[in-house]
Parts: sequence; C-alpha cells; structure tokens
Amino acid sequence: MFYEKLVHIMPTFKDKRNAIRISYDIERKLSNYLFAITLINAVLGIAIGVSMWLLGMPNPILFGVLAFAFNFVPYLGAIVGVAIAALVGLLTFDHTGAALLPVRNEPRRDFSLGRTVGLAVVDCGHVGSGAVIGCCSHLL
Repeated sequence: MFYEKLVHIMPTFKDKRNAIRISYDIERKLSNYLFAITLINAVLGIAIGVSMWLLGMPNPILFGVLAFAFNFVPYLGAIVGVAIAALVGLLTFDHTGAALLPVRNEPRRDFSLGRTVGLAVVDCGHVGSGAVIGCCSHLL
C-alpha cells in the first residue's frame, strides 16, 4: 500500500523508479540493523545468563532475558540492567566486592554494531561508566 501511494504521487517514471529504489534500500538497511541488534542482544543475554550462573546469582535465566530485552533501549536499558544486577548482588552476597562483581564488565554493543551495519559509533558514556565501575570494583 505504501509503495502504491508512493508511485501514485511521483510525477515522472524516473522519479517513481528512484522512490521505489530508495524505499527498498531503506527497508533493507533497517532490516539488517534490526537483525544485527537482535543477534547481538541474544548473544549478550546468553553470556549474561551464563555469567550470572557462574557467579552464583539467583535466577540467572531471568538476568539473561532481562539483558536481552533491556539492551534494545540504548543507554537507559544498560543503566537499568546494571542497577538491577547491583541491587540483587547487594541483597545476595555479604561482601560488597562480590556483590558488585556482576556489574563490573558491561559489554560494549555499539562498536560491533557499527561494524555490522556500517555506522561510525563512539559511545563515550558507556566507556566512561565502564571504567569507573571497573576501577571501583577492583578497589573493593
């Protein structure tokens, strides 16, 4: 239906052909982006679930599913996921260093995504927060 309306409003055949070509190109690139994000999030969810299981956290599968879902929301999803992991870690373990161990190494999705989709991404917020959290957990 979108394509029919797009073809209908274009005045010349050349414009119609270009509009359809651009629409298909946008559709293909968006599909590649969503596939890459979903694949990265699935691998991340599995890695988080296994990591939480190895660290002795309760409900590691739940953490994997939450990591998969939250990682679709840039920045805020990672912050909420790390906050939940820190809270559960503090409630589960007696030692503060062990409690914050699950949040120490937050994965960096944006660089691998940039290579997959062709985006130039520099994510200073995650790099900075990862350095701070990593240094603090080493001190504890």
